[in-house]
Amino acid sequence: MKITRCTWCEKHPIYIDYHDQEWGVLVNDDITLFEFLILECAQAGLSVNAK
Repeated sequence: MKITRCTWCEKHPIYIDYHDQEWGVLVNDDITLFEFLILECAQAGLSVNAK
């Protein structure tokens, strides 16, 4: 089976591994989805550039 990858991950082995093991994996588990939601909300507050 041929893996289709996004263009952002093609140049570095670490990105390829992340894409194939984390980014491109379907998640149906409620607890894992909740964990991702909480992590994304926390990161959103940290990524704002304060001036």
